[in-house]
Order: sequence, then C-alpha cells, then structure tokens
Amino acid sequence: MINRRIVIILLILSFFFASSHTAFMDNATPSAGCVTVYEDINYSGKSTTFCGSTNYVGDFWNDRISSFKANCSMNAIKVYDNANFDENAESIRLEGGCRQINDLTIYQFNDRISSIKIE
Repeated sequence: MINRRIVIILLILSFFFASSHTAFMDNATPSAGCVTVYEDINYSGKSTTFCGSTNYVGDFWNDRISSFKANCSMNAIKVYDNANFDENAESIRLEGGCRQINDLTIYQFNDRISSIKIE
C-alpha cells in the first residue's frame, strides 16, 4: 500500500515538474520575429505568417511572394532566391524590424523568395 502511494506521489510530482519546466523554458526563450507575406503587391491576395527563420516557404509560397510586413522584434530579415538559406543564391538583407515592403519589384525580388532568415 505504501509503495503504491509513493509511486502515485512520484508520478504527480514528475508531471508537475515537467509542466512547470516546459512553461519556464517557453517564457525564457525570446520569441523570434514574424513576417506576414502576401501573394500580390500592396499586401493583397492570399497571405500567411512565418515566425522565425524558414528554410523553405513551401510549395505554394515558393517564388510567389510579392509583398510582406515584418514585426518589430527583429534586427534584420534576409530573403533568399533559393531554399535552405543558400549563400550562393541571390539574397537581400533589410536592416531593422517593422519593415513593410509593399512591392518587392523595387528590390528585383518579386516572386523570387524561397527562404527567409530572421536575425
């Protein structure tokens, strides 16, 4: 009977510790910046949001992004012409968060983005 109680107490404590440890870790980790991308210029058409660096934007969004809005929690955003942050591919680095690019044609990057790095 005592062994059963000890096991139950240990299970409850381990569950509590695991839950509180996870919550603590989530709160301790700073959130990465998020970027909302749009299919068309001037923030129109379909949209989705990527939080943190994205090594491939997915088949639907690959070479389809025409404008984006980035939140203020990042130092810079770098977009790549190829997946996996290919340093040999063309890329543009935009300093500062709170970036809103209503037409990526200005940067010769309309419908070219395959990966996004948040710094």
